[in-house]
Amino acid sequence: MASIKDVARLAGVSPMTVSRTLNNNYPVSAQTREKVLKAVKALDYEPNVMGRNLRNARNKTVLVAGLGFVESMLNGIYRAAAQLDYEVILMHTRHFGKQDYGRRIKNGMASGILFMNMMEEGIMAEVNRTFSMVQCGSAVNMPNACSVSIDDEAAVHQLTEQLLKQGCRRIALVSSGTEDIMLQMTVSRRKGFLKALVDNRTETDPRFLVHCNFLRDDFSQAAQIANWFASLPPDEQPDAVICEQNQIAIACLSVFREKGLAVPRQIAVASLDDQPVNEILRPTLTAIRHPYEAMGREAMQLLVAKIEGRMNVPRQIIFKHELVWRDSTAT
Repeated sequence: MASIKDVARLAGVSPMTVSRTLNNNYPVSAQTREKVLKAVKALDYEPNVMGRNLRNARNKTVLVAGLGFVESMLNGIYRAAAQLDYEVILMHTRHFGKQDYGRRIKNGMASGILFMNMMEEGIMAEVNRTFSMVQCGSAVNMPNACSVSIDDEAAVHQLTEQLLKQGCRRIALVSSGTEDIMLQMTVSRRKGFLKALVDNRTETDPRFLVHCNFLRDDFSQAAQIANWFASLPPDEQPDAVICEQNQIAIACLSVFREKGLAVPRQIAVASLDDQPVNEILRPTLTAIRHPYEAMGREAMQLLVAKIEGRMNVPRQIIFKHELVWRDSTAT
């Protein structure tokens, strides 16, 4: 099978000239065009249409990067991408360094990045200075950045206040990440939690502000935290635990059941990340519900608007949340 170099050699021109002639995207003299087309016919050369299409499509491709992917949010992203004629490439951020994002845009693989709950805001700030970027799932605290989220502070304030109204006084908050690396979402949630305690004249036990690096340690660290809660003397145990990650809440339910702690009679459990499984757990799990699919769709539309130059003003889009009260906190 003839190659583009074979055509160039027979026509007495460069491979670039052959490419320009066949793609008709650069001025070529009539004489040169005739020589190239004769060589193409003589060699029965067939251009690599698939490769050309891939190259042309690169500027209509976005990277979706995150430590984990919410299926319903991805559904919204993919549906919006299909409507806008864009392709999506997924990147798990655990396996890539900060230099990888920019390189994949610079080499033409994608024209923008959509982060899903990205932890390292330093990486986002660096990417945002140079490329089109949107954060989905958490607000961002940086100039000229776009994000799609719920009002995390208000959501946690509402949940905490409801637990206080039910008589809970020793409420623990188990956050994602570490004390040094926190999403803006985590910062806002802690702020809402502490504000609810202050508003209801309830003291904060600093021991109950706990971090769980769930995505690094799987269920092990969540189980350790739950075991520590269960090991405290009854009058020192939390009477409610709010978990930022749904998997952390599930680990708490499992450990408390194993230790003979009745949920919710002895200790209530709630999640800040409602998932379909919460309706079939025993007890069913109280949680904050996010409109993930709508958020993903909006984030994709926002990113494409930035890529195509139709939006130059940063936007922070806030969706409404829903507090879904279930058996794990019922009185």
